[in-house]
Amino acid sequence: MPKTAKKGFTYFRFETDHFYDPKVKKLKNKYGMEGWAVYHFIVNEIYRVEGCYMLMDSDALFDISDYSRMEEERISEIISFCAELGLFNKELWQKRQILTSTDIQELYVGICKTIHRKPSISPDICLYETEPERKDTPVSCNARPDVLPEKSSVQVPAETYSQTACRDIREQADIPRENKPHKIKEKEISSPTPPQTAGKNEEDFLSRELKYMGVPSAYISWISFLKGYYPELPVEKAIEDIKGSGYCLTTANYLLPLIDNYIAKYNAEYGRKDEERRQKKASCDRQRTLDLLGIPAKVQQEILQLGSIAPVVLDATLKETWGNKKIKSPTRFILSRMRQAVPA
Repeated sequence: MPKTAKKGFTYFRFETDHFYDPKVKKLKNKYGMEGWAVYHFIVNEIYRVEGCYMLMDSDALFDISDYSRMEEERISEIISFCAELGLFNKELWQKRQILTSTDIQELYVGICKTIHRKPSISPDICLYETEPERKDTPVSCNARPDVLPEKSSVQVPAETYSQTACRDIREQADIPRENKPHKIKEKEISSPTPPQTAGKNEEDFLSRELKYMGVPSAYISWISFLKGYYPELPVEKAIEDIKGSGYCLTTANYLLPLIDNYIAKYNAEYGRKDEERRQKKASCDRQRTLDLLGIPAKVQQEILQLGSIAPVVLDATLKETWGNKKIKSPTRFILSRMRQAVPA
């Protein structure tokens, strides 16, 4: 049987500044690394299977749920939030349950060019705008035309015509060689890789200026984090005030107290919600583990009730029980441990 052409890739490029993308920051702030893991798993599957998109049907949703041990409803919620942020195309997700984006398709086209594969994106899901082809540029330079141009008076041997034509076409049409990416930068030809946004440049400039002023790295990280929640955070104004005062104002007596106030504001507004979310997630994980261990529902209620008083003991007991073949009855073992830890 003939081999089926592979659509996906063995690997794909991962940007080092990915974690500083404002969209990714917002996703992490709302769902933690759990949300980022779901998003990155989907992106990995897009490039691995189809190359530029993924159909999120019931089977695909089940696979992600089974792999991550998360509820399918929560995974759908995370995907919808990714679409709202623009990490996936919102219209294709809501109408057709297809996950893709302009950035994903641009990187897909770039990889195809690198490995000399013809990109294949269905027109009904295509978000990538290709550059219009030049009419005066031949599409292929592998075949020799029947008649040479009239202006040329030099006879070119048949066996060398293909190589000469290829070189001339690239030089005349300013088409860079695909195996030399530095040509793109020299000739300023658009590439599939999107340029850095002004927002990232401004953020990098602000970080450098704060480091120059002697602001501790921990505060710089907090400033970058708080900007996602409080865009009005007046860091730039505080820097101008310090410079305008002739450094009578300093980072220690002016800028750092301002950041401390916003940290306290964040803890008051979001800290409790984050703690409640973490506790709820931990409780769901414990109950899921009890289900997998085959603990009856009635016994689970007692174990979880005792675990709310001694959560560390319950987590350690579940870890000890999981995969331990010496324990014949996980129900009796866990219940006995919890009753010993929390006497009546």
